[in-house]
Amino acid sequence: MIDFSQIPKEEDKDKKSSQEKKSENSISFSSFPHQKASSGEGISFSKKEVITQASFSEKELLKAKEPYQQALAIAEKIIRGSFTSSELEEAKKIVEVFIDFTEKGEQELLSFVFSPYTPSVHYLSLSLVNVCILSLEVGWWLGLEKESLFKLGLASLLHDIGMSYFLELVDKPRKITISEYQAIKTHPEKGKSILKKNIQDIDEEVLLAIEEEHERLDGSGYPRGLKESEIIELAEIVGFIDVYEALTHKRPYRQALPPTEAIKVILSKKKSFSYKVGRAFLERIGLYPKGTLVELNTKEVGYVSKHNPKTPTSPWVRVLFDSQGEKLSKIKEIDLSKSPGVYIVKSKI
Repeated sequence: MIDFSQIPKEEDKDKKSSQEKKSENSISFSSFPHQKASSGEGISFSKKEVITQASFSEKELLKAKEPYQQALAIAEKIIRGSFTSSELEEAKKIVEVFIDFTEKGEQELLSFVFSPYTPSVHYLSLSLVNVCILSLEVGWWLGLEKESLFKLGLASLLHDIGMSYFLELVDKPRKITISEYQAIKTHPEKGKSILKKNIQDIDEEVLLAIEEEHERLDGSGYPRGLKESEIIELAEIVGFIDVYEALTHKRPYRQALPPTEAIKVILSKKKSFSYKVGRAFLERIGLYPKGTLVELNTKEVGYVSKHNPKTPTSPWVRVLFDSQGEKLSKIKEIDLSKSPGVYIVKSKI
């Protein structure tokens, strides 16, 4: 179970040591008192452009862009119902590439994960790739062995293959009806069935992760209402990430939530999701993913350059604009976990 009362507030630096001890056994999001404008309102467009360009070098982005686009091409076939054994081999190669990025700590792929969806590609295809990348980051942080990490990557890339039956339905610019939702809830089993029928030698644990990723620890999930240890760990990871990724991106019937708000929504359902997975997500990805535009209470503006795993509300920030809105001639970097009285008031991906 996830406890929501123990992440230290930024202004409580004098209590840091005792609260860090508590945070080893709990996850909390009650300490967002300063995050008053998550939408990033007030961070000017010109500043956003400068900060976006500074967050990752052109060389870094080009290195990540090719495998991301290759993964999107595979994901389109997964969602469109044209996924075959040959595409499975391509998918395996992409997962290996993503694992290599993850193991080296190269998070350039996150710049694509947290970008707005590209209209030319179906949003479910983009979601598949994003969920794969984020799942691998969390799985690696949890210490999964290479074989399990590979299975996690493959399962997360394929997890919504059953949605190929429901594309017309989910593309409607409105909330689905109860009866439509009941139909969509069959997609995990349909996905497993598609793979077993059309793909030879696909790992059983991968199939289970696909079938169980919508199950929840409290039994509130589907399709079978499994609980706690009945759900395999790979499914717990994909399930958490799938919800987070969906919340942080626009859908035909709603707008996207900022990452901080998405995390609040997920972890308010503290009986549904794994404490271990939630904690790993915070420590690896953070409340403010790398590259997030932020404004500090000092009126300075910059972007998140690095996480502090034990203090997710207080990352490293690379400041590019001073309190008067002037671009700094020399960039400065602040570790908010060691800067009492300095904290984030606005953020925007």
